[in-house]
Amino acid sequence: MKLVQLVSSVLLLASGLTTSCSVFGQSQLTGSQHASSSEREVGTLHFQPLVAEAAATGRQPADTSGMGWLKTLLKQGVAYSTEIQGAAADYDAARGDIDQIKGRRLPQVTLSSSSPVTQYGSGNRSQTQKDMSDSSLGISVKTLVTDFGKTGLAIDGAETAARASEKGIEINRNQIMSSIILTVLDIQQYGEQLAISKQHKARMDKLVGMLEQIVAQDQGRRSELVQARARELQALTSITRIESSIADSQQKLIRLTGRTSTVPASLDWRALFIVNKSLEQNIKHNPEVEQSTLEYESGIKNVEALKRDYLPSVNFVINKSTAKDDLGREDAWSAGVNVEWSLYNGGTTAAAQRSAASRATSSKMKSEQLVRDLEYRFRLLYQQRDMSYLNGTNFKDLAVENGHIREMYYEQWFYLNKRSLLDVLGAENEYLNSQISSVNAYYDAYRNNINLINIVNGMATVFQL
Repeated sequence: MKLVQLVSSVLLLASGLTTSCSVFGQSQLTGSQHASSSEREVGTLHFQPLVAEAAATGRQPADTSGMGWLKTLLKQGVAYSTEIQGAAADYDAARGDIDQIKGRRLPQVTLSSSSPVTQYGSGNRSQTQKDMSDSSLGISVKTLVTDFGKTGLAIDGAETAARASEKGIEINRNQIMSSIILTVLDIQQYGEQLAISKQHKARMDKLVGMLEQIVAQDQGRRSELVQARARELQALTSITRIESSIADSQQKLIRLTGRTSTVPASLDWRALFIVNKSLEQNIKHNPEVEQSTLEYESGIKNVEALKRDYLPSVNFVINKSTAKDDLGREDAWSAGVNVEWSLYNGGTTAAAQRSAASRATSSKMKSEQLVRDLEYRFRLLYQQRDMSYLNGTNFKDLAVENGHIREMYYEQWFYLNKRSLLDVLGAENEYLNSQISSVNAYYDAYRNNINLINIVNGMATVFQL
């Protein structure tokens, strides 16, 4: 009677395993956000529901729910970032440099004071510089008439440098936003891995439970129970590792945004896919390229300004002093033109010109090399994104077939005794690996696409922040 009850219990568990095997084989690997092979065109990644708008905009329209949440999170991260605030302070400093140079064109007013000096030794002595009551005040007003364009070029150079500094804000903003998005991608990827691993762990739990009942009546099959328990512990270890990775990524997201966030499952990263490879032409609008170009232009203007050091500067000067001569008379107001011309300064002007010219050349070379690197990286990422997405679909199809194989292996082991438990466990592991590989490949494609967006126009442009 007990033997009949045991056989009934085991058959019930076996039926449950077979049913779950069938369900696992038919389930979607990574949810609705991963497209099937019929929904896309390999190479160009034109997703059928989004083709019309993608052709007009160069990228897929964002989902109003998932991407709306992401846009809000990005706004919070941008407002929280000290890096962006520091870049904004640098820009304010650059604007201050412009005002400082412009101030040279305004009248320069200097107020001076002198007190009586001690007179000793032989010689003529002033009769009006004996005590503190003989102290005097002086005022000088100096206004630039012309310096042959030196100040104007310096202003142009400072304004160009300020525009380059402003690009630094955009660069930092894109970097912060990319870090936030990539962290969200990590959390979502780990979440899908965790769901798959928990399904695998649940199946191992059922298998161990069934073998425990079998071993209670047949000690000769204890080795199979040991094997199943080992796989069960491996599944538990994998879950713990993934949960730790999720916690680490959540802490990173808190550091970037200043608050905890729950990543919604509705995020569809395909909505951001770039579908027009000709967007490579927009690399010249990359903020890093624009900043480097502006730095070069600013350097050229500084070189031209330094060349004006060889020319004179003409100033209109007004002077007045309350100092008295020996007869007790004050000097009258005086006004006139002052010409200053540096004829020799030890070669410092020439050295400054060479230094500024070298820095400008360095900025130009940096800009050209940056464009080349970005063009290469764009083509590489575009190819890798397409291949990763294709691999994700292939692994997804492979997982379906591996699900059928594990079901057959289980039935052949349990009902027909034509397979060993190691065969069954191996098939389970292949099914798990193909599922995880599919998730990883899809998310590699999403990361590559985020990097493509940064190269072309940046996340701030995509989300209109």
